[in-house]
Amino acid sequence: MDLAQSRLDRSYSEKIYYGLALHLKRSIERIKNNNKIYHPNLNEIRSEHSREFITALEIASVIDQKFSLKTPLDEIGYLSMFLTEKPYNYGENKLGKVGILVIMHGKSTASSMTEVVNNLVGEDHAVAIDMPLEMSPNQAYQKAKEKVKEINKGNGVVIMVDMGSLNSFGTLIAEETGIKIETVTMSSTPAILEAARKAVLGDSFIDIINSVNEIGGESYQQNFEIKDDPTSNFIQNNNISKGYTIITACYTGDGAAKELEKIIEKNLDVDLDYRIINLSLRKDDNLEKEIKKLQQQYNILAVVSTMPLKLDSINYISAVDILAKDGIEKLKVLLKQEAMFFNIKNSLKEQFTNFNSFQLVEYLRKTVNNLESSFAKTLDFGVKIGIIIHLGYVIENAKNGGKRHSYQDLDKFIKQYQKYFSLITEEVTKLENRYDIKITEDEKAYLTEMFLYN
Repeated sequence: MDLAQSRLDRSYSEKIYYGLALHLKRSIERIKNNNKIYHPNLNEIRSEHSREFITALEIASVIDQKFSLKTPLDEIGYLSMFLTEKPYNYGENKLGKVGILVIMHGKSTASSMTEVVNNLVGEDHAVAIDMPLEMSPNQAYQKAKEKVKEINKGNGVVIMVDMGSLNSFGTLIAEETGIKIETVTMSSTPAILEAARKAVLGDSFIDIINSVNEIGGESYQQNFEIKDDPTSNFIQNNNISKGYTIITACYTGDGAAKELEKIIEKNLDVDLDYRIINLSLRKDDNLEKEIKKLQQQYNILAVVSTMPLKLDSINYISAVDILAKDGIEKLKVLLKQEAMFFNIKNSLKEQFTNFNSFQLVEYLRKTVNNLESSFAKTLDFGVKIGIIIHLGYVIENAKNGGKRHSYQDLDKFIKQYQKYFSLITEEVTKLENRYDIKITEDEKAYLTEMFLYN
């Protein structure tokens, strides 16, 4: 961006930096994988924005040398769009942008995810519908249909959902309205971010779907074989195990624990790496101490036991729940959540220049867990991810001395919610000390609001 600012004599906002970083990450991946992209307005870009196009050629040359690539002209066309005076308004009067609608189960899951995504792309383009558990599928469907009609600008709508009845909404709405719709299931924050980013840039419907499908494939085909990845906090020494570990425990460590292992292996049908370790619950054994020792070598996902256990920061599942199959479903959810966290860490690796994204996200998970306890509430998983990503960018921005965001009526808000603001400040102070940064009162207010209203 320094080169562009110098050549074009203009400054770019923080949102353009973020948007360009996200775009270049995907662009480099595409070129390395020989995935071609088509720019429908390439000649128009070259003629109407010649200075930007020439500058984009210079930038592409730098990128090519650094990553040993050969950037095609279509990619340079998209890069040129970021350098125009109003990048996110390019072509909006000529062609309606593809709509992005996010629908998730939970009181505020969709809202929180789209808030994070819209902040990162710099435009309120992704639209959310939250589906609390008490809302009927028909109510949600009617809301979705009206929202699709509202945001469709002629080029269709991508509906991004988590699971269940929401998966079928797109097909039904398309039949009723005639609007071009594609549904993306099991949508993660990175996938929604990719869809919104490309939609804001004016990419075609099919380009958005193809790009999001690539993100989705990365999210759920990760095999966790990362022993050669120096950025991973999973790897502490040469003896560390790959994947995740489930502990089964009974009095002897050889009876019910072994049977539980067989049941889990038979029913836990997931394409993710995990192992099972059996432990004893004998009185002369210190189980908690043994588990902490194992944590130095393995990534412990959960402990399944024939006896009730209270373990800090480790999921406990009873043997009864495993036999009733509820426990199996919980293990599946936990494994898929960890897969999503891994993908987020990996996605942020190139964007966080000051910190190890794997270690930062893990520490922020602990921070959010502490705040959940302080606020005496449990956040929806999607909300938690959104807050963690938000905090990561706050820390990166603070380290870089980036633009500060002001909170309207800050003093009034702090006075009204002093108790909760103090809880946030206590945890934020730990972050400031750990990362040698200063986080503003305004950012603390935004964080307080996230916990109060989610």
